[in-house]
Amino acid sequence: MLALLLPLLAAPAAPSLQEPPPPVGEVQEITPAEAATAIADAVRGKDAALAEGVIRLHGHLADAAVVKEIGAALKHAELAVRLAAVEALRFNTHEAATDLLIKQKSNKKLLEDPVTGEAFAYALGQKRDQRAIPLLKDGLTSTGNTNNKVMSAKIYALGRIRDKESCEELMSFLNSAALKTDKYIGEVRTSMAVLTGVDVGKSRKDWLDWWRDNKSKLKIIAEEPPLPEGMGALNWKRLWATPEEIEAWKKERRGGEEGAEDGDGGAGGDKRPPKRERPPPGGGDQ
Repeated sequence: MLALLLPLLAAPAAPSLQEPPPPVGEVQEITPAEAATAIADAVRGKDAALAEGVIRLHGHLADAAVVKEIGAALKHAELAVRLAAVEALRFNTHEAATDLLIKQKSNKKLLEDPVTGEAFAYALGQKRDQRAIPLLKDGLTSTGNTNNKVMSAKIYALGRIRDKESCEELMSFLNSAALKTDKYIGEVRTSMAVLTGVDVGKSRKDWLDWWRDNKSKLKIIAEEPPLPEGMGALNWKRLWATPEEIEAWKKERRGGEEGAEDGDGGAGGDKRPPKRERPPPGGGDQ
């Protein structure tokens, strides 16, 4: 019996008929057409988690067909899917993404939910398109709500759109009869400083006085000026950083930390990668 088993033990294993798995960390490429099909199938399916995942995985591809299929998710029944769609369109660089966002002015499921409403405002700000101003100003001067993340997001988003009309809407907001407090002065101050290069401070009255004296001669330059010291320039940068920028900063930080461990200090060791968070109103960097 032992003599019979020895040849079997020494024989090589039969080759596997399956394809070997890709190396760990390797991402298989997908064409925009394939991505669009995958998104469409997932959004129409019953698995919301799958739909969200597929949108987040492929939604960055700058392609008209991909954007179109993401758009179908903007009215999805599940909040997580709608949120994934808005955030994908925010950072999708195809011009159709901006056009699609602008067309959502009647999408109540998107706009009236506080989570997607906030994300939508930031998406509009990311695009820096003047056509977004009417969507951002909607509700600003007619609400008495003094603790609303959507309001803050709209104010910050207006600060990204370099047009005098953005200043006009921000000042109309401060002058609104519904707002007789300094609740949002930090957000307005930041956005006005970004738009004008001027900082009048934390007083609502001072800003309205400045606007009355300067609105007729105010011109908005094309290039965004740096925020004055102590006004949260790093937080502003974090707020609008793209996923690619965030990843690059993280890699730079990791490289700096490794350099510091080697004793050379690391050129990038003191640079903090940005977090996707709202700046503290009128405050400094965190």
